Amino acid sequence: MTKDRRRKKAKPQEVFISHAVADKLVVDAFVDLLHTGLELSPKRIFCSSLDGMGIPSGADFKEYIRERIESPTVVLLMLSPNYFASQFCLSELGASWVLSHKVIPILIPPSGYGDMEAVLQGIHGRKLDDESALAAVRDELVSELNLEDSISRWDAKKRKFLKELPGILKTLKKPASVKLSEYQELEKKYDDSVGQLEKTLGQIETLKKQVGEIKKLKNAKEVVAFEVANSSEWELFEKTCEVARNALTKLPSIMSKVLFYELTNRPYPGRLDQYEEEAIRSAEEENYLNVNGGVFANRNESKVSVAIDALEELAGIEEASVAGRELSADFFEHYGEKFDHEPTFSSKQFWEAHLDL
Repeated sequence: MTKDRRRKKAKPQEVFISHAVADKLVVDAFVDLLHTGLELSPKRIFCSSLDGMGIPSGADFKEYIRERIESPTVVLLMLSPNYFASQFCLSELGASWVLSHKVIPILIPPSGYGDMEAVLQGIHGRKLDDESALAAVRDELVSELNLEDSISRWDAKKRKFLKELPGILKTLKKPASVKLSEYQELEKKYDDSVGQLEKTLGQIETLKKQVGEIKKLKNAKEVVAFEVANSSEWELFEKTCEVARNALTKLPSIMSKVLFYELTNRPYPGRLDQYEEEAIRSAEEENYLNVNGGVFANRNESKVSVAIDALEELAGIEEASVAGRELSADFFEHYGEKFDHEPTFSSKQFWEAHLDL
């Protein structure tokens, strides 16, 4: 059976630094201050533009950023003219706001408190070139991240940072000025981005409720009925297979073979080896089988009944349907391309591919 291979999600970093790429040099210096002054490990920081703290090679940029910003402990907003000119940065700011993260706005000169009014009204910012403001940032990070605080080490690194900061700021590129109409267009895109994020969060809540409903379902039929209402035809097929497989795993392994012959209207083979005879005898003793006049599943046994119900939902594929939903020609074309055999319930290839026969 073909199995999907998905990239395992990395553990989210506790500190997400939202910044403009054009401000990389000053952000680099600030991250170095946090690392050396607070002994904050780079492994605990996500900063997209810095080596070892950003996006792995080959990862989708937008998707990786979206994952990283879902659950950090603290979001540091490195606010600057370049930041306010970046639609992507404003989207990160909006995401932090909607997700209600602990947010610490840090103003990179020449940005001042007045620049925050449009997007962070009522939130107190910290100026990057202000000694007392940096001390406040340190205190917040120590508290939020449970760091060990060494005032002497911090003060020494902070003085070095403030001494070098003016020279770094002079090297930063300034964003090009925009016309009012362009600004209004960007503002609209920002509002749309926040709106889309809120919609996505609503969808996440809906999915959480659906998962809760699934956990309350008592049998395979109820699970499949739920999937019918909430899946595409291909998703429905795969999930119906999964329900059937899960039901079979609760039975002795010999039952998969018994049910294959029984549900495809074939007599169970008469010649048995010693292992198979023992497996059938054991399943009979556990009340899963009747062996009078042949080998038959005991449909009165609850686990057997559940498995048969799940398999019969899948058997409809012979009539171009699964779990009561009619399947399109596109489904059968896609199936043939993926598995290189016909989707026939009575075929041993079908059971081997989807039911671990």
